[in-house]
Amino acid sequence: MSETRWGLQRAVGLSDLDRDLIRMLQVDGRRSYASLARSLGIPQRQVQKRLKELSESGVVYIIPVGDPSVLGYRTLAMVGMRARGRPLAEIAADLADLDEIDYVNLTAGRFDLWAQVLCRDLGELHATVEGVIRVLPGIEHAEVFPYLRVHYQEAAFRVPDRGAALTHVAPEMSIDDLDRAIVAALSTDGRLPFKEIAEQVGTSETQVRRRLKRLEGSGALRVMAITNPLSHGLETIARLAITVAPAHTFTAVADALSEIEAISYVAVCTGRYDIFAEALCVDVDELSTVIDKQVRAIEGVERCESFVHLGPLHYKPLLPAMLHGEPATSTRRGR
Repeated sequence: MSETRWGLQRAVGLSDLDRDLIRMLQVDGRRSYASLARSLGIPQRQVQKRLKELSESGVVYIIPVGDPSVLGYRTLAMVGMRARGRPLAEIAADLADLDEIDYVNLTAGRFDLWAQVLCRDLGELHATVEGVIRVLPGIEHAEVFPYLRVHYQEAAFRVPDRGAALTHVAPEMSIDDLDRAIVAALSTDGRLPFKEIAEQVGTSETQVRRRLKRLEGSGALRVMAITNPLSHGLETIARLAITVAPAHTFTAVADALSEIEAISYVAVCTGRYDIFAEALCVDVDELSTVIDKQVRAIEGVERCESFVHLGPLHYKPLLPAMLHGEPATSTRRGR
């Protein structure tokens, strides 16, 4: 399975009412239509109709968002690739069809393609890179950057205030097959009624409600609205690869990056770079300002290499392989 959650095409514009609706759903993706309607001061039917339109147009998805380590995927890595002999968009689509990969994009710069890989351990990561990615037709070179941690993620794409950010400190908790089945059901529709989830997974409504409350209460995940950054006029996306100067800590630099409004994602990694950050900007002028005036001004930033996204952008917030506990070292495609 792999479909582009949102490609790099211009999304529909949002009204102030749309933005208010999305802000509320980024705090609680399962908030009732009646409650949303009261807060917005409009009929419930209008809320239902507009949310359906936003979802069908690819502007917003309401899904469970959380730390992959809770599902047993404790090794994440970014893989930068150079390609030759095939159209880059075709290679990107093939990569996105791998269950092990949840994010693929084309960029300008040292690497033609980037993909984020999620595995259970370093051995599985090695098998995925060597046995799946590097043998893919068109891949000439692949460089792997295992994460030490995901430091910060702003899932809201600058629509609400910074309170919607997710900081991934993996909670110490265990989940079972029923938890996985509930999250899998929610991954197709985060607003699916408890009764329908219960029927799908073969348990009671009360049990579904209790399980989801436990997962959300522990910080393992949150059901929330994820939006297309292009729908907010953020048409320039770039990956920033940062080297930290000696005598400075990764944490201090990562903390400073997380405070920049345009930065949506910060991960500390190993390899030729120390930190990856993603910047979402209105245009290249804003990106230039962010890099020159904000990122490079951070004490401890020795070097910043930027990779502007060219498209397409493939993004799968939760993988079927994760949710069902399947091995992550196969070459499954197009399911």
